[in-house]
Amino acid sequence: MLIYLTILQIVLNFTTMDVYKSSFCGYDYIEVRDGYWKNSPSLGKFCGDKLPEVLTTTDSRMWIEFRSSSNWVGKGFSAIYEAICGGEIHKDSGQIQSPNYPDDYRPSKECIWKITVAENYNVGLIFQAFEIERHDTCAYDYLEVRDGSSENSPLIGHFCGYDKPDDIRSSSNTLWMKFVSDATVNKAGFAANFLKEEDECAKPDNGGCEQRCVNTLGSFKCSCDPGYELGPDKKSCEAACGGLLTKLNGTITTPAWPKEYPSNKNCVWQVVAPSQYRISVKFDYFELEGNEVCKYDFVEIRSGLSSDSKLHGKFCGTEVPEVITSQYNNMRIEFKSDNTVSKKGFRAHFFSVSVLGLMGLLCYRCDASAISTLASGGELVSEPLFLLLSPVELNMKGKSEISCSPDFLFMFDLSESRDSDTRSDWSPLSRVTAREPWGEQVPTPWEQRQHGRRV
Repeated sequence: MLIYLTILQIVLNFTTMDVYKSSFCGYDYIEVRDGYWKNSPSLGKFCGDKLPEVLTTTDSRMWIEFRSSSNWVGKGFSAIYEAICGGEIHKDSGQIQSPNYPDDYRPSKECIWKITVAENYNVGLIFQAFEIERHDTCAYDYLEVRDGSSENSPLIGHFCGYDKPDDIRSSSNTLWMKFVSDATVNKAGFAANFLKEEDECAKPDNGGCEQRCVNTLGSFKCSCDPGYELGPDKKSCEAACGGLLTKLNGTITTPAWPKEYPSNKNCVWQVVAPSQYRISVKFDYFELEGNEVCKYDFVEIRSGLSSDSKLHGKFCGTEVPEVITSQYNNMRIEFKSDNTVSKKGFRAHFFSVSVLGLMGLLCYRCDASAISTLASGGELVSEPLFLLLSPVELNMKGKSEISCSPDFLFMFDLSESRDSDTRSDWSPLSRVTAREPWGEQVPTPWEQRQHGRRV
């Protein structure tokens, strides 16, 4: 027979005893052990008609074995057992539960535990379940935890209700706990594991972490400074890469730039601009391991955010890619490196430009100084019927897909000083339509209006 109760100790009290008596109880006997199997420490081996003393386990399990091998017939034995909560615990790990857990605890109980672990350690307490009668001030049923070995030690918490308390860590190698229930409402109670705890992060090697060490109950974990991420060994840190970018302009580099990028990296940047914008990316340095098909290390650029969006190009080697402009208001840039050769990588700038002005405005002005500002990452500036064009929007020469008809796109140079700001005085540099080439000199729109022509 194995008695296993979800409390701390078991008390066994024999009430009758009538078992065949022999030397050393070799034939018929009752054996009681302090534990859960036949090799646990023995609390006694009994026979005859003398009642044994009260037996108490040191833990929550008791092994009782009755064996009969003689022809003698007797009444046998009877005993009652009782669950005892509370007590002094000198162990480095174990579990504490409310009486009768997981069934409802008994009314009018008071259990006090004093936990002591090895010197130079702390006590960690982790709750697995918690359900004690709820009250605003925990006036009826409650669990009290103190940082020390007595009821006068500093209070850690006074708990009741249904929310599990946070993990608890004592400041020394002792922890004091008291559970109290009143005479009325009973609940399922609590179960909590305790363990000896040490701060691995306080060791000279910082727990083996390259940058940050975070102590947890029973263990620890490494973390990295902003801009870095854990390496495969979960201790070293390497430059982070990828992510969602929603700024109108910015810079993207390979991990560890300007040093050589690490092996086995897969970085995905998703660049998203407002719906009326298009995104362009320009590389100012490019050096990846490469071959003709970019099989090893490469960067892919797509219009869209998914891996099957429209592909603009797959690049590797040392040839700097041309400026790439997205088809929509988002762009996916993916970098991959294999486990062999590493190079310096790349640095690229992305910038977003509004295309609202290309949707029906008849007249545009192009300020050379504004274009310079846009090229370095400035904001788009617009006013009624006039739009500052970015270099990307000006890069239309020879692109047959541009369709401006039936309206015309006029380009004006305002960099020259003028005596008048009258728009009729401005001379266009060129006009662009779907049918006419870039750079044709044309009359101004106001001159055409005067002659009754559509613009």
